[in-house]
Amino acid sequence: MTHPMHWLASLDDRLPKYRAIYKVIASAIASGQLRVGDKLPPRRVLAKKLSVTVDTVTRAFAELTRHHLVDSRVGDGTYVRERNEFAEVRPLVDLSQNHPGILYEDSLLAATLRDLARKPEDLVDLLNYQDDTGYVPHQRTLTKWLNARGVAVGPGQLAVTSGAQQALYLTLRALLKPGDSLLAEQYTYPILNTMAGQMRLQLLPLAIDEEGLIPSELEQVLKRHAEARVLYCQPSVHNPTTAILGEGRRREIAALARRHDLLVIENITQAMYMERQPVTLFELVPERAILIGSFSKLTSPGLRVGFVAAESRWGSRVAAWLRLSCWMPCLLSSAVVARWIESGEMAELLQAKNRDLEQRQRLARKHLKDFRYQTTPFSNHLWLNLPQPWDAQTLAAALYSERLVIKGAEAFTIGRTPVPRALRLSLGTPPTLKDLDRALKTMAAVFRTPPGGGEIRPQAAPDRLYPGLPGTEASGL
Repeated sequence: MTHPMHWLASLDDRLPKYRAIYKVIASAIASGQLRVGDKLPPRRVLAKKLSVTVDTVTRAFAELTRHHLVDSRVGDGTYVRERNEFAEVRPLVDLSQNHPGILYEDSLLAATLRDLARKPEDLVDLLNYQDDTGYVPHQRTLTKWLNARGVAVGPGQLAVTSGAQQALYLTLRALLKPGDSLLAEQYTYPILNTMAGQMRLQLLPLAIDEEGLIPSELEQVLKRHAEARVLYCQPSVHNPTTAILGEGRRREIAALARRHDLLVIENITQAMYMERQPVTLFELVPERAILIGSFSKLTSPGLRVGFVAAESRWGSRVAAWLRLSCWMPCLLSSAVVARWIESGEMAELLQAKNRDLEQRQRLARKHLKDFRYQTTPFSNHLWLNLPQPWDAQTLAAALYSERLVIKGAEAFTIGRTPVPRALRLSLGTPPTLKDLDRALKTMAAVFRTPPGGGEIRPQAAPDRLYPGLPGTEASGL
């Protein structure tokens, strides 16, 4: 079939190419040159005509879909859609943001605020200046919660922050200066890339496998980069891979920290669902480690209550940056979390979250049984292989046309690490189990219908989730 493309105009060279392509097609639709029901030429044909890459055309098509100008039908093509400003548009289901859904925290918060309002005299302390590391009674309560779950934080070691992101930023500011090197797992929390760029830090990637950070790889990099003195890592429920480091490796890393004068920033935010935490590096090597985390995963994203735990020589540096950035954390938020802990409501909420997560993981097993992924029962997300022959950009565009949003592996990859054929799929953000069931069913259907037609068979053998590391294929669950 030929595609005359009589409507195709020259590209505006002042714009990025994908935006220029979007502008040409959108203008043709607005002028009537392209009418409702017209099929756009295949992406490869259009890419060849315009001397651009297929990825560029795919990105332009994604913009057209986002503005409701076209519909992409899996295995069929892309068509100009009817413009009806009153037509109902299905809401996006965001599987890219990694946070739990709201169960009943709204009702719980309302009751807590009513309870606080009954005793206004108790609110005076929450309205006054307190220590820059937080209100001492709240610190004690948060410490008690962590201790009860195997996280050995001592009295006076914990500073309250506005979430784990602020905790990480303050810690990096306290320990590093522009030009310094920072060691991190080759796939990591995406915000770390942004922070490192803003602070002009040199990120050094460390190879990982299905268990997580490999101590021998860490030792080799330390020998090659004697200037590197700080490591950021997530030993428990790693983001994005969900790996949980075994105790043997934890002890090896602790020994390396002592031997090489290495400071470790340990993030346990993703592991807050665990009733009992594995032994932390902070416990194994307290003089060389700083622990960060957040209660937002247990409560809700809006309750920004995080923490930094450190011995005094490191804690005082973090406190100085905390004071400089916002003087002290929000006392009302930490008051709510502290009350939920003291009343036992936090423990009940954790159990409810884990029951909800178990059902969400069950739905993932149901719909994704033919595909390879790595996860853990304590994780709100999966690390999923891209089924052949999908690439991340084409798949993202196809899923967006089905009103699904995902985040590919590129966002988590640092340095020159090969980008794996994988994506992080968050299970907690769809508001209801019905929403998640529908989203996963749609996603599996898209996976099975590759671009260009045909059907994908169940994967008999996995691609490598960890490029360059032999024998590290993850098991599907």
